[in-house]
Amino acid sequence: MVAIAYGVARAAVTAASNSKSEASKGFFARLLDAMIAARARQASIELNNYRYLQRAYERQTLASKRDALPFGG
Repeated sequence: MVAIAYGVARAAVTAASNSKSEASKGFFARLLDAMIAARARQASIELNNYRYLQRAYERQTLASKRDALPFGG
């Protein structure tokens, strides 16, 4: 099992699965793949819209930890 997950066999399995064309998938499989890709793009856009909040939070957290250090950090 480990050889399949981490070894050379994994590359062979991946190459074999990539050789199948999209036409061999059914309609609903392609539809679900498209929906998943669209939601992933939308999630990425939303995360990028509010990235500045995370940066501000990190600065505040580091500043508060610096103040709490003994001997003035």
